[in-house]
Amino acid sequence: MRKGGVIAALLYLIVGILLIQPSEASAAEAQKGLLELPNPQHAYSLNDRMELLVDDSGNLSYEEILSPDISRQFKAIHGQIAFGFQSSVHWFRVAVRNETSNDTWIVQMDNPLIEHIQFYSTVEAKPLRGNYPAYEVKLPPGETTAVYFRLATEGEMTIPFKLLDPLTYHDTQTKYYFFFGLYYGLIAIVIVFVLILLFFTRDTAFLYYLIGVVSFGASNFIWNGLERTLFGSDHLKSAVHHLLVYITIWTFFPFFRKILDTRQRFFPADIVMRVFMALCPVATAAWALFYRHGIGPYVSVFELTAVIAIIAVILWCAFKGSRVAVFFSIAMLTTVVFGMPKIMMSYGLFPDNTFANFGMQFGSVVDFLLLCFVLYNRLLLMQREKDRARMELEVRTKLLQNISHDIRAPLAYVLGGVEAFMQRLIHDPERQDRMLNHIHQKVLDVYRYIQELSQLGKLEASAEEEQREIVRFGEWMESLFHEFSSDIEQAGMRCEYRVEPALREVEVHVQKHAIKRVLANLIDNACKYSPKNGTVKLEASLDDRSARVTVGDNGPGIEAEHLPLIFNRLSRLEQTDDKPGQGIGLSIVKEIVDRHGGTVWADSEPGEGSRFYFTIPFRY
Repeated sequence: MRKGGVIAALLYLIVGILLIQPSEASAAEAQKGLLELPNPQHAYSLNDRMELLVDDSGNLSYEEILSPDISRQFKAIHGQIAFGFQSSVHWFRVAVRNETSNDTWIVQMDNPLIEHIQFYSTVEAKPLRGNYPAYEVKLPPGETTAVYFRLATEGEMTIPFKLLDPLTYHDTQTKYYFFFGLYYGLIAIVIVFVLILLFFTRDTAFLYYLIGVVSFGASNFIWNGLERTLFGSDHLKSAVHHLLVYITIWTFFPFFRKILDTRQRFFPADIVMRVFMALCPVATAAWALFYRHGIGPYVSVFELTAVIAIIAVILWCAFKGSRVAVFFSIAMLTTVVFGMPKIMMSYGLFPDNTFANFGMQFGSVVDFLLLCFVLYNRLLLMQREKDRARMELEVRTKLLQNISHDIRAPLAYVLGGVEAFMQRLIHDPERQDRMLNHIHQKVLDVYRYIQELSQLGKLEASAEEEQREIVRFGEWMESLFHEFSSDIEQAGMRCEYRVEPALREVEVHVQKHAIKRVLANLIDNACKYSPKNGTVKLEASLDDRSARVTVGDNGPGIEAEHLPLIFNRLSRLEQTDDKPGQGIGLSIVKEIVDRHGGTVWADSEPGEGSRFYFTIPFRY
């Protein structure tokens, strides 16, 4: 989290430095209503000297605009660029006095989403085919020329107008296309990478992300005016751009829901995700069907709300400890910081420069690349899970093979004994009793093997089905110790137990049945290896920020080299003791304790007995 703060501070510092850069044409140096072109400059902002007339009916012609009565209705916009969603026709006017020797200039509007734009003037003008609407105009040196623009759009009325000399215009176009090539090259790399992940994993999260990246890239394709450059069309661009943005937001909700696993880990966040997953297609359909009927401002409010909801969910998950959400937070920070100048420029609060024009797009590329890193880590995690599942399958197969082998001998003994009784081959009562005792012991051995198999299935089922409860650990342990002490004494051993008084008020969040199984397995293990009339000791105590339970015996103990392996499944396969079982009990103990965020370990001295410990974190 500290690294994220440092990155944020550096990015904000860059933005602050850029904020103090001078704009291309200072508003303070020009006189109201007239833009003068001095010799030293090559680029000017027309918005500083523009005037506006809103044509609500949309029926005014250029000739009517020139009439004195209507001409007096023009109002200065004082450098304003953004006018929000407007269904009315907007007329803009600016007077330009050319004090240079150059008579050829380029008028450019840096918003390709305006569907209808018409240029009017008394001078010669030629439309140019570029990514932004532009006109080559002839401004006679030493004269003042009035220029008019008639604009209409179904989207936002954002109109950053510039006046450039031809050399500056062509240099700017070259720079733009260089950045476009770099940007879409990076987007293509991201798309190929996600396609590879999708192909190898078949994870729907990657499909959602792929659709989001493609739709976002397509929306920026229109936003950057490249659709205009290739096809020359000005129709429905704003509508299609916004539609693609809504599709991007729509796909990101199921993507983040799946990646953050909000369904299992962050239930309140999951509710928010599901609500917006239901609302996004409604908003998208509403925009597609009714964008010509003034629905734009309302859908834009929903768009902003949805983005804020995604950011809030990710930050909340990061606060709750999701490492993946922390990476997402850093990725989003780059987009917000790099994109802020573009938004501020739209409202005249940031100079019109390269960083403002392309910051959001390259911020989004950094965002995508960071997300790809997260997705790659997810792929590695999935691969590890796959390897673990394969190892589990191998362990199960080996376990079944060993149990089937171990069952064969006692079953053969039982079968032989039963046949001997059926054929009345044993007449001595003492031999009959001895044979029955042996048969009974062999049946118990088979029963224990079957129990071990059933424990595996129960463990995995309980991991998903059993709900956790908040319990007072000390009181609960005392009742369990009392219950198990009877079982220990019935097995012919003594039981000593103790619960620290400080634990009585401590609360833990556990699956009660699962933790009881942990204690039962450890006690069963202690009883199995303790001598007749031995002592099993149970203790519950405080251990830093968790509760610790100890189960001790005075059995033969465990060699030091075997201690690291005792919690692995089938750890008893290499041992030569005559105790029945395949070593599953302790591995089940470890899996349950790990699932609760605790730890389990043991210490032992050969000939002195063993002590097994496990901890459960406190509930805060």
